[in-house]
Amino acid sequence: MTQPKKYLPNGMGIALGMGLGFILGYVLDEVVWGLAIGIFIGTWVDYFAQRRR
Repeated sequence: MTQPKKYLPNGMGIALGMGLGFILGYVLDEVVWGLAIGIFIGTWVDYFAQRRR
């Protein structure tokens, strides 16, 4: 458990966000909005992952 924290490779946050957004959109019956929100979340995740390096 003493390994250094692994950072997401660039672009993984967007892929993760799109996956979450797709599931969210599928559940809410609004896939397009889910993907849009997912991409938005993913870009923020990527941005903060890059800043913390």
